[in-house]
Amino acid sequence: MAKANVLPKDMNGATVQAYVDFDGAGKARPSKQAALQAEAVAGLWALLRKRGFAYLGDEVGTGKTRQAMGVIATQFLHKPSSRVVILCSDAEMQRQWCDEWSFFLRACYRLKGCALKPAGGDPMPFLRHENLASLACALSSPNEPAIHVLRYSSFSWPYAKGGKSPEAMLESYAKCFNLAVENLGKQERQLAKQWAHQQEGWGTEMSRVLAEQFCRRLGDLLNREGEVDLLVCDEAQYLRRLDNERNQRIGDIFRQRAKQWLFMSATPLHSGVGDLASLDYYLCRQDFSKKELPYPSQCQSCGAKNRCSRVTARLEREDVVLVLSDMMIRRPRAYLDGAGNRHGKRSYRHYQERPIAAGSDPFLSLTMALVQKRIVAALQGRPGQVKNGALVSFESASVSLQRKRRQTATAADEQLDLEPVQDGRHESEGGHARDRNAIDRLNLGFQRAMDTRDSLPHAKLLHVVDALYERSLAHGSTDKTLVFVRRLDSVEEIRDMLHSRFQRDIDARVIEWRRWLRAQGAGSLWARDGFWTAIPEDGHASGASDNDLLEMEAEGAQGSHYRQGEELPFFVARRQQTTGENRALPPLARFRTYLLRKEEEQRSGPMRGFLLKPVGEAGNRTAEANHLRWHKLLQAVFSTSELEQLLKAQPWLAGWTVGESDQAYRLACLQLCILRSMRESDFLVDLHIMHFYDKSAQRVRYELPERLLWLLQDGEASGYPHIAAVVRRQRDTIRNWVMHFDLIVDKCLRDSDKVEQGWKDTYDKHIKLAFQQLEPVTGRSGRLDNKHAVQQFKFPGFPNIMVCTDVLKQGVDLHLFCDAVVHYGIAWTAGDLEQRIGRVDRLGGLLSRRLLAHTMSTAPMPRLAVQFPYLDGTLDKRQVRNVLYRKILSDLTLDLQKPSKEADHISADNLGQHLNVVVPNGKLGSETEFFPDEVKFARDRTKQALNLPEGVG
Repeated sequence: MAKANVLPKDMNGATVQAYVDFDGAGKARPSKQAALQAEAVAGLWALLRKRGFAYLGDEVGTGKTRQAMGVIATQFLHKPSSRVVILCSDAEMQRQWCDEWSFFLRACYRLKGCALKPAGGDPMPFLRHENLASLACALSSPNEPAIHVLRYSSFSWPYAKGGKSPEAMLESYAKCFNLAVENLGKQERQLAKQWAHQQEGWGTEMSRVLAEQFCRRLGDLLNREGEVDLLVCDEAQYLRRLDNERNQRIGDIFRQRAKQWLFMSATPLHSGVGDLASLDYYLCRQDFSKKELPYPSQCQSCGAKNRCSRVTARLEREDVVLVLSDMMIRRPRAYLDGAGNRHGKRSYRHYQERPIAAGSDPFLSLTMALVQKRIVAALQGRPGQVKNGALVSFESASVSLQRKRRQTATAADEQLDLEPVQDGRHESEGGHARDRNAIDRLNLGFQRAMDTRDSLPHAKLLHVVDALYERSLAHGSTDKTLVFVRRLDSVEEIRDMLHSRFQRDIDARVIEWRRWLRAQGAGSLWARDGFWTAIPEDGHASGASDNDLLEMEAEGAQGSHYRQGEELPFFVARRQQTTGENRALPPLARFRTYLLRKEEEQRSGPMRGFLLKPVGEAGNRTAEANHLRWHKLLQAVFSTSELEQLLKAQPWLAGWTVGESDQAYRLACLQLCILRSMRESDFLVDLHIMHFYDKSAQRVRYELPERLLWLLQDGEASGYPHIAAVVRRQRDTIRNWVMHFDLIVDKCLRDSDKVEQGWKDTYDKHIKLAFQQLEPVTGRSGRLDNKHAVQQFKFPGFPNIMVCTDVLKQGVDLHLFCDAVVHYGIAWTAGDLEQRIGRVDRLGGLLSRRLLAHTMSTAPMPRLAVQFPYLDGTLDKRQVRNVLYRKILSDLTLDLQKPSKEADHISADNLGQHLNVVVPNGKLGSETEFFPDEVKFARDRTKQALNLPEGVG
């Protein structure tokens, strides 16, 4: 493909759509979102060609990655031998870029026979590099088209620096460039001699010097082998700190060796207007040896000033809105309601301050007074060193959980109070809280004085736990809440307190069942307060041993996630227990495993094969009964009119699970998900009771499937509030599984890198793994790594609450069934707040679906709740309000294009009245967008033909 002028001059979005289908679905007419993405690619490409740089600032969840891939595809159309480098935040984002690229080539890119999709060859891959040494090796092949993906941390340690001596370290360095030590430069060879006789401290200093030398060599390699045609900087806010060695090395390597820079970030003003000035450091075309750039005094006389942002010079005389208007393409996220109105985040988000006072409780008041007194001593007269979130005492007053587990914790674990921050001033930032020892001493003194193992009560912790429980767990709630914390221990502490509350509700429900069954003359029941250890009289009907059941389930022990001494009966009773070589299942755990048992006999397992795909001829004999049960289940959870509409839109729901057809497995997948969601939740207790203890005259001849259907139909009117609540929750969960099943499968149960994945593959391989370790409340942090947590939070059922640190602030979608975010531990910057909220504020999420169903009736408009709890009357309030103040200023600039002078009246002190900024004139969808005037032609709808060479089409 060596033809010039493949792309028309002043290309528009219609041209981009000729070779990229952003919907990835082969639609005859592109969606509104796809049309916007195509226009952005055309505009970005024009900026890159005219000025050498562009900024893509679309909001979180609007498809920036796919737009960047559209720009990359355009680059290879323009120059098939291009070299592209992508920088992203971490290893997980590298993986996501690679997966998304695989999907982009498979479903979005239309052309074949070109550089990206060569005829008869493999599509161009992403070359994923763990460090710069891998990049240097790949660059040694001159003029080879390639797309390289690195993470920012690769520039902190450019190569694997192994070696126990200076000589060994120098040899490791030389191998990165396929050189022997004797072939290195004289200055490099001297390094080993320089540190040869030092006993201590030589490794860190020599590594730093070699890292700088490595970057110079890599730059020389780029000079010899050819420049980088396009450098894509994802999450560009990582570049904002110029005193970071990592960022200095990025500038040293690419400043004059990258022809075009594409910056991407949903939060370009991440910590303030000053972040934009950092772009000058990377884009300046002048040579300079010092870290300071020759600006702004020399900018006006520079011949390359039109290919540099010149932000530093411009901000001296222009408002940031004007600066952004020349360089950035940013379109606000907007949702349509049922009446066709567009809603920007200014109208659908609801920011809520939640001041918490301890004054009503003398004990809590005394606790917080002591805490603040200890903070003063811990700061040692240096309060300026305390950043937002750097104090753990505003999250809880407990001793660190890791220090409680001193016998098993490693030294590294014991040093972690706060999650390390990847885009901070230093890579090691975070981890150690100034007030940790003060809080520990205070708490230990309380425990000794009170002769207790409990921690000091904490007003904020108790209040937020109560609010979370009421919203997302109590009264049969299915509302999901995402909670962000700063302290690592807070993840487990909040989760365990919520589970303790959850256990009390289960215990209350068990008591209600006992009363109800006794009133109906059910016969022999468990002893009062003895449910969790009781063995039903008729036992488990199967003769299978515990080992047989465990092998059938193949899940193994999941272990305890609870603090020592706080085991909860429900979580213990459903868990496998291991003692040496003997494995035993408690009664509830044995029943839980037996629910999935399928035998080639007419009566198999407690569920009699219901919600399980039939096995063999014997299983087929029960298929008709289970087919009827399935329809009764649908009738139990949907009204007659709802069910008619549902079956008309999705007729496969009325099908059969018998046979090997794709539709049979599709329905079988849905039924299996419903069954697993029941058995992994506390509804397992209700199934257990109905199967073994409900011997009442009305249902003595019922089998468990019929008892389940009876409970779903009549249990909510039982008159027992805890039983009614669990039935209500189970009905709502099943409804959501049925109504949104294809969406859930696409987002949670399919491999994104596979060309096609059949329903049989999903049934056999993905569903069982997806439900492991499912709990009402789940947690994620750098210390608590539940690999299923993110996937499960997107399910309709449990977990209803996700508590996490900033390990989940980017790169994950949590939006399918969640519409509330609680910043229990405040983020450090306005951009971090937006990144957190963006986990659930995404196109296709629960909020957008609810808005689409809203028709501007008398019912209140659906809102996204964003809460900021803080301890009133303490430094916690000041920290939260300062960050919120910066967030409001950022919103005004980016969403409403308000000049700085129009926000002079807003301050952290009067923030309350400005927290929810009203859209101008009350108009819906009135948020503004950035699209530079010089590339407005990209929005022209006139079709332009590609000048494709022969063999490409």
